[in-house]
Amino acid sequence: MKPKVFLADLIHNQRIYNYCVPLNVGCVAAKVASVVGTEADIRVFKFPDLLLEALEEKPDILALSNYDWNINLNRVVIAKARALNPDVFVVMGGPNVRRGEAGCAEFLRTRRDIDAYVMNEGEEAFTNIVLHLLSHPGSLRRTLIGERVSLPQVGFLDADGAFVTGGHCPSASANPITHPSPWLTGWMDGFMDVTSFPLSPIVETTRGCPYKCTYCTAWGTAATGTKSIRQYPLETVFAELDYIFSRSKNPFYLFLGDANIGILERDLEIVAEVRRLADTYRNVVGVGLDSSKNMVKRNIEIYRILGDLCIPTFAQQTFNIDVSEHIGRRNVSLETVRDLVATVHGDGERISTDLLVGLPTESRRRHVDSIKVAFDCGFDKLQISDIRLLKGTEMEEDYQRERYGLKSKVRIIPNAFGVYGGAKAIDYEHCIRETADMSEEDFLELRLFHAHMFVCLNLEIGRPLLDFSTRHGLHAIDLLEKVSRSPDADRFPRLAAYFRGFIDQARSEWFDDEDGANAHYFDETRFAGLMRDGFPKLNYDYASRLAIDAELKADLFGWMSAIVKRELPALEPALIDEVAAFSAERVMLYPFTGESRRMRLSAAARAELGRYIDGGGDAAAEVELSVDDHNIELFRKNLEQFGASNSVALAVQLVLQYSNKALLRSVRPALPTAA
Repeated sequence: MKPKVFLADLIHNQRIYNYCVPLNVGCVAAKVASVVGTEADIRVFKFPDLLLEALEEKPDILALSNYDWNINLNRVVIAKARALNPDVFVVMGGPNVRRGEAGCAEFLRTRRDIDAYVMNEGEEAFTNIVLHLLSHPGSLRRTLIGERVSLPQVGFLDADGAFVTGGHCPSASANPITHPSPWLTGWMDGFMDVTSFPLSPIVETTRGCPYKCTYCTAWGTAATGTKSIRQYPLETVFAELDYIFSRSKNPFYLFLGDANIGILERDLEIVAEVRRLADTYRNVVGVGLDSSKNMVKRNIEIYRILGDLCIPTFAQQTFNIDVSEHIGRRNVSLETVRDLVATVHGDGERISTDLLVGLPTESRRRHVDSIKVAFDCGFDKLQISDIRLLKGTEMEEDYQRERYGLKSKVRIIPNAFGVYGGAKAIDYEHCIRETADMSEEDFLELRLFHAHMFVCLNLEIGRPLLDFSTRHGLHAIDLLEKVSRSPDADRFPRLAAYFRGFIDQARSEWFDDEDGANAHYFDETRFAGLMRDGFPKLNYDYASRLAIDAELKADLFGWMSAIVKRELPALEPALIDEVAAFSAERVMLYPFTGESRRMRLSAAARAELGRYIDGGGDAAAEVELSVDDHNIELFRKNLEQFGASNSVALAVQLVLQYSNKALLRSVRPALPTAA
């Protein structure tokens, strides 16, 4: 019989989340098939339930991708595979191991359920394993490990526990990259248009990264460790894009899976082709990409070409130059950043930046100052993220932890949990929760502040009041810091109670290690609650509550208004109340209907709020706040799936992940009512 080779890039799929097609293992499968042809039965999997069912056929090789979001899910699958077939040869590959051969050996010594690890790129290395199986009938543990056969980029432990590996595969440094395309050879066909759990198409145009950011796994750096960029032939990239656009039956979100789109001149041609195909087929809802760090002029051209398909993101991580040096970055000048933002705005588009909390040497105060600089540069969205200490990064190494006092804790990755073949599995992120310059309590208190940034800036719930405050001398970021402190419980009881619950939840979601987290969540009652209610993404949960709970929304805007009055006593209180009321009315409340609202604004208020009123005007008048029919349809569909019988809050959160302005009403001068 033909040997069976199963390759899987598994995800937790018991709750909808945004994942991509299994391009990684598809690349490996396409390479193996191009070499061995029909001599082996090769299959690719993404969903664990389908793989668990297929394991009944007792594959000879089970190959699994290794990421922090599926490492414990993989344990469940391996246990099932070994129970059915003790001779199954388990191979892993992926970035979730410490760097170098020592890191691979350390991982294998802690995971004796894994036979071998493919280091760095997998196509040629894994093909060599399959070729060895075909030419040496019998157990790979005997013919490969038992005979200590060294294969390039394949690591394993021999019978004495010594680490064995070969050199480097020639293809790992080859430029251009000539591996067969998993798209053009049909390996991704079964993962397109999956309606039960949609997967986003992803295309690689290059591999590698020339930069040295200490928190990053280097985006496919060659096995030699060379910090370089290797390219796929342009004709292959174009053919893959055409394949995806021409064959997709349902709308999709496209990812360009490179570390630095814009770093090469040819990237302009690639995004132009994406734009052409998007205009031709009209089936892509957006394009996700990571811009190059220093090619600002080229990035601007890319943003112009893609237009409404992509919100540009300029990942700065911090605006403190000295902090950047400690994480291996050399950011562009502040003047260049301001020019970039101004140019994007001049083109009528929006732009966001990414910032990290807990960077080495950055204190709480300096982190907030960095955020203020980002706001002053004019970024429309400020995305603040915890730092995952990813294995394979320099920052995760012991010497970096010791040098900067980095201490981590674990938290459930949203939606990365479930029951598979009767076994529970939860996967966790390991994030920095203390540094030499920032205490754990600082992290906790910043959490609510970051939530207000997300809700009020990124989702624009309250943005008119923030802009008003900034114009009159109370910086928006300072206002949000003050808003994040406990309000008067007598005046704002619902908000005070929510803040207490938010902080309690934020504190309780962290554990010292995975064993402690498992002991907590694997309790039958708690696990049942987790499966029923999910693990809350607190920022999205906050936004959804404001759309569901009228009293909570009223308290928030009342609290914001009270702070502005206190900090800007020279302003007319009635004007502040009017701007706050407008900001609140602009946010829809459940149940979401197409009903318009009217409110009267004074001349002073209209002057302050002009950018939020289509058609302008500077006289006292009524304005009409209306709802986008598209947003109402989004809410209707998600409420049908997740609403009345389950969770309205979840439905709102899902909509906001696809449309950040979905809760906002548009405003225009009201037409006279009929007599």
